[in-house]
Amino acid sequence: LITMAEWKLADSAQIAIQYFTNAIKVDSNQASYYFKRAKANKLFGEFEKAQFDLHKAFGLDSNEADYANELAYFYFQFEMWDKAKTYYNKSYVLSDGRDADALYGKAMSEIKLKENEEAIASLESLLLLNPNDAEIITKLDSLR
Repeated sequence: LITMAEWKLADSAQIAIQYFTNAIKVDSNQASYYFKRAKANKLFGEFEKAQFDLHKAFGLDSNEADYANELAYFYFQFEMWDKAKTYYNKSYVLSDGRDADALYGKAMSEIKLKENEEAIASLESLLLLNPNDAEIITKLDSLR
């Protein structure tokens, strides 16, 4: 049994999927169309289609940090730590080292992979961006 809010969200996602599918038919080289359709597919529970579209978007525009970050988050949700780490790192690099969320995701992926030395280095870099973050300090202390 789904709630009315869930039904409306699914209905909206289906409308968005159709809209961006039509847009892709008009111009299949627009990375943003694939990216937005991926987000709608993810909402609708079509994870394989979302993954395909995210890769397509990143393939068309591999300089877009948001695309790399969304791929990273996708893989993190499915506990695919190596891939999550790779795409969080790409997102961090593409943001010129300013994306604290990507660096945090990379560090958490490294912890899951038991790459503690790399996680410590990532968390120390993150601490430079957020010097008073108690969560980062606690995670660092637990790894040392």
